Order: sequence, then structure tokens, then C-alpha cells
Amino acid sequence: MSKIAKKAGVSASTIYVYFENKEDMLNKLYLSIKKKMSLNENRSYGFCSKRKNKRAIP
Repeated sequence: MSKIAKKAGVSASTIYVYFENKEDMLNKLYLSIKKKMSLNENRSYGFCSKRKNKRAIP
């Protein structure tokens, strides 16, 4: 965790304010990325559904 904190420019104790341990941090990171990908996927479907021709753009 200290290497992660150093790269982030914060102290290791700051990391522990937000995460219990490294596993907790990785799980939350995974969930955050999964949510963002899901939102992006939903936006792209919304874009296609507004088109008259609903075929995918090559």
C-alpha cells in the first residue's frame, strides 16, 4: 500500500481512510471500473437506438 500511496502522492495512512486493506481497494476499484463500463455500454446503445437505421456502424 505504501507504493500505491507514494504513486498517488498521499500518505499510506490516507489510503487506509478509504480502504481497509489492499484487497478492499482492489475490489472497490474493480466495481468502479465495472460500473463505468456498464454506463458507457448503455450510452452507446442509446446512441444506436436514436438512429433510423439501427445497424451497427462499421
